[in-house]
Amino acid sequence: MRLLVVRHAKPSVTGVCYGQSDVPVAVPHDEAAASVWRQLEGARVEGLVTSPFERAKGLAEAIARLSGHEAPRVDPRLSELSFGEWEGRTFAEIEASDGARFAAWMARYTELSAPGGETVKDLDARVRAFVTEQQAHHSGPVLVVAHAGVVRALRRLRDATTWEEEMRRPVPYLEVTTLDLERSLDGRG
Repeated sequence: MRLLVVRHAKPSVTGVCYGQSDVPVAVPHDEAAASVWRQLEGARVEGLVTSPFERAKGLAEAIARLSGHEAPRVDPRLSELSFGEWEGRTFAEIEASDGARFAAWMARYTELSAPGGETVKDLDARVRAFVTEQQAHHSGPVLVVAHAGVVRALRRLRDATTWEEEMRRPVPYLEVTTLDLERSLDGRG
């Protein structure tokens, strides 16, 4: 199955740990959708699925309006990694108030979660479940509008990379990434 995956527009906040918090984007959704649609060059899209967070959902809705596609389906499994208690705070604030845990997480983010947040293994599991469901219901390309963590988890499924490798690979804003996931993830092939 083919996923056409796009990361939302750049947020207008900087230095903030936003994860699953809604933050405004720097580019209007309609303008961002036009950029994405040009990259797709009229590709046939069987489904349009998005994260529930406005920075992704607003873009997906604008793409649907522009393309004449039905409204996007919202799937919470496409949410960014949850940073729990650290959400909405600046990284400087987190380091000042929770420096030891933040340093431990930075050193071992593949094993630990932010306080009250989730691990990258949790993110991997929900993204894998999403892909397995898409493989069962779609034969054609599905356009996914999501976040950097989700894009990295999807690339890990395709490329069998580690999180360390993925963290070194950029995930540009508003760039369509084509991911062909031919093998079944449910163990049947």
